[in-house]
Amino acid sequence: MVTQSKDGYIVRGDKKIHETFVVPSTKYIGVMYGLELEFFTVDKKTCAPRVMDISCLNPDYVKAELAGEQIEVTTTPHESLRDIKEELLNRVREVVREAGKQDIALLPVPLLEQGLTIRDSPRYNLLVQELGKPFAAHAPRVASDQVNI
Repeated sequence: MVTQSKDGYIVRGDKKIHETFVVPSTKYIGVMYGLELEFFTVDKKTCAPRVMDISCLNPDYVKAELAGEQIEVTTTPHESLRDIKEELLNRVREVVREAGKQDIALLPVPLLEQGLTIRDSPRYNLLVQELGKPFAAHAPRVASDQVNI
């Protein structure tokens, strides 16, 4: 739920980690589009899931995902989907270069038969705590590749 106040837009959070988010009126720029691509990270030779060290990449655009062996690459918001192409290509190329240094390949399909881990973070730990063992056992496998707009 979003409401407007004199200070901006108030977005109700999940009440577990965030009560609310406030987007100041001066920061709101209208409807924009950004892409988020998710990849599983696997050993180049065996295709076995591997955790990729992304600490040297820009954390604003390359982020850890639910599965320890999964990352997302994002773009900044754009007014048109057509404007995103160059930025997305540059970001993915940067990630591919770094993955190559680690003998890792990016796999844009789900790893349904592999044993994956859930990344250790407050957000994901809360999900495991609230949703239990079935979530922990199955969520990383079904957190497949996706393109979010």
